Amino acid sequence: MTETTTRISPPSPPHGYWGPPRRADAELVWQLMGPKSPIAPGAPAPAEQEPVRNRRRELLVTGSLAALAAGVVAALALAPNGQPVSDGSVTITALGSHRIVQVASGRLDMAKLISRLSAGDLSRRADGSYDLHSDLVVARGGRLDLTGVRLHLLSTATTTARLRVVGGRLTLSHSFLDTSGTGTVGDVDAAGPTARLDIEHSTLSGLGTGADQPGITWRGGASGSVTDTHVLGGFRGLYGYRNGPISIASTTVTGQRESGVVLRSPAAAVVVRGSTVSGAGSDGISLIDAMHPVRLLDDEVSGNRSDGVSLSSGHGVTVRGVTSHDNAGNGLAAAKADGLVLDRVLAYANGSGIVFHDVQATLTHNASSGNLHDGLLIDDPNSAVVIDHDRYDHNGRAGVWLADGRVALARSRMNENQTGLRMADSSPSVSATSDVFSDNVKDGVALGPLEGVGIRSSTFDGNLSAAFSLTSRTDLSALLRANTVLKDQTVQRVRAGGSD
Repeated sequence: MTETTTRISPPSPPHGYWGPPRRADAELVWQLMGPKSPIAPGAPAPAEQEPVRNRRRELLVTGSLAALAAGVVAALALAPNGQPVSDGSVTITALGSHRIVQVASGRLDMAKLISRLSAGDLSRRADGSYDLHSDLVVARGGRLDLTGVRLHLLSTATTTARLRVVGGRLTLSHSFLDTSGTGTVGDVDAAGPTARLDIEHSTLSGLGTGADQPGITWRGGASGSVTDTHVLGGFRGLYGYRNGPISIASTTVTGQRESGVVLRSPAAAVVVRGSTVSGAGSDGISLIDAMHPVRLLDDEVSGNRSDGVSLSSGHGVTVRGVTSHDNAGNGLAAAKADGLVLDRVLAYANGSGIVFHDVQATLTHNASSGNLHDGLLIDDPNSAVVIDHDRYDHNGRAGVWLADGRVALARSRMNENQTGLRMADSSPSVSATSDVFSDNVKDGVALGPLEGVGIRSSTFDGNLSAAFSLTSRTDLSALLRANTVLKDQTVQRVRAGGSD
């Protein structure tokens, strides 16, 4: 395979385009280049010097000085953020039929980029949109700003058309990006600790074709943001692997074949705020080995074919103001996590609302309602959960099902479930204080062994089978003294077969 590299620097304009350098330009070049400057400070500009007999030499000298001065002036132009802006250089590498276009330095936009490339790499359609036929790489020191651009990634069976950020910076603003080629590759990827990918007010459709090209990716310390953007279809929507800081806000992610948002082993804080994730073929939001702070704030996660939010191993994750509903799996499922905070989470119409396995968590002001199975299921002896001011209602099996673990439940309501609080016939530890168990189809509380159970200052009202159920007739006088059991219900019943 033959490799060919071509470097395309900013073109020098024809002689006379900028005109001869002004005296101010000469001073500027001298300050930057010192004694190597071809123009000494205070010297007359070339147009004021004596005529040069060799006209060809005159053109060369004047044109070179003009290009040099103009290049220095351009280098000192400032972007809106105060950073210097210069025309970027472009490198093209050909590996057989595969071509890589690299923004090697400086700053480019679409107009400057297409002026440097052949139609075989980047072309413009009659409708004003663009076709990218090669891989486009933004290298360290390079910056590409695509604003108001409609760009199609046109890979083929033998070529790829991808956007890569390798240490540089890519910004997509008010743009549309899709894959519409005959090939199987098309995605956007940022890699490396100096790489940054920012997307705002844009639509990205059909990106990502498999695990190696998942969609829109930050990895290896790359950072960035996604704001007010629609991510439609494709393999995965937004994917972070050992990424740097990422902010996702007011963004819609929908219709992916796998998960909508995946954060795997993030190396820095990530915030997903005010966004909607729906219709994914797997989990809506998947957090894996999330040992740096991840915050999900005021998001809506719905209609996914597995869990709405899945956390597999993590520390210090916060889920606040999130609504998770109509997912085929659970609203939120967590395993092997500590320091988990759920606050003002609403989970409804899922398999179960919230499921914990080996989790240490604090829950406040949450509601889990109308789920097929349980509002909250805890099934591991290592789990330790503190619940305050929660509500669990209209769930098909139990408001809270405690198969094992330790739970401190306070100032919460469990009403109109099949059973309010169900403890398995093992040895969970329960402390329930100032709670309300009301209008459940069967029991307010279905007890296992009484050892480790402390229920006090709670109210039992209108439970259709009994306030308490047990596996055998038991003296409940201590429980009755410590709680308010209204007389519109049976106090206790023995579960048929010990388990109904």
